[in-house]
Amino acid sequence: MINYHRIYLISSNKLIRATIDYEIKSKRFLNFKNDFFCNFKDVILEFKYEPDLDWSVRNMLDNIKVRYAKNSKYIKCALDYAESFS
Repeated sequence: MINYHRIYLISSNKLIRATIDYEIKSKRFLNFKNDFFCNFKDVILEFKYEPDLDWSVRNMLDNIKVRYAKNSKYIKCALDYAESFS
């Protein structure tokens, strides 16, 4: 189970959408414990736009320190959960 808060944003021309996910928590149902949550400090900013806008969006972000990465909350939660038991 993954739980998080999300903020939705859209550009004034409606060509670029973004979401911000924060307070990400996960709980595993196997060996379920009511008080066991994995909490993540990450805040995920995701942009959604047509492929032909990629250069423009990346150009606008040049002055902002960002790390471009693919992200899967499900996989991150599963990996962090496994690490907590190693």
